[in-house]
Amino acid sequence: MPTSENCYKLHDDAVKRGQDRYLDPESGQTVHTEKFHTERGHCCGCVCRHCPYAHNRVPERTLARKMQVPTILNPQGDITPDCDVLCWSGGKDCFLSLLYLRREMEALGVERDIVLLTTVDGHSRMVAHQGIKLTTLEAQAKHLGVALIAVPLFLGVDFISRVDQALGLAEERYKLQRLVFGDLHQWHIRSGRESQFAQVARRRKMNLHFPLWKRSYTELMTTF
Repeated sequence: MPTSENCYKLHDDAVKRGQDRYLDPESGQTVHTEKFHTERGHCCGCVCRHCPYAHNRVPERTLARKMQVPTILNPQGDITPDCDVLCWSGGKDCFLSLLYLRREMEALGVERDIVLLTTVDGHSRMVAHQGIKLTTLEAQAKHLGVALIAVPLFLGVDFISRVDQALGLAEERYKLQRLVFGDLHQWHIRSGRESQFAQVARRRKMNLHFPLWKRSYTELMTTF
């Protein structure tokens, strides 16, 4: 059952009251809160909506098919304290962004993880516009040796709040540094991102970063 923004408000209100569960008005079912799962002490493997353990006992195929909230699909064991979060659609621009981020860190002598963040349609499990399957994104993350946070989107659920929720998930494991985008030269897209994510970035104490911005196509093709 797809979730709505109202469900998260009901959840947060229930947690503030110290309750273990709340009633989902869409399905009529009782849903356990994060408080309940935390007190239990482990993931039960049932793809619970408010699991605080990144669904670490759920088989990956099941998780990718059933997840309803932002979830880490390829967690990494050895992590550094700091990380950049790279918005990932599975294409060449975000891959180039990953290469340039790694170059930057190597040049500065900085040790920092990179976590991929991708939004997918909650029903089809595909990236909008690019039409890339979530299973392909998982395979990319595994090959690159990085964590992937998948964010399923549903009708009626605010996009920015979902991304913010995903950043909160990453913040449980890392000290977040930058939210990274692979934009090349289109000002209206960049300014739109800066406007959309300004409040989220301030709250998470992150900077917005565009490593490919205004780089020449010749340089990018050579790098690629």
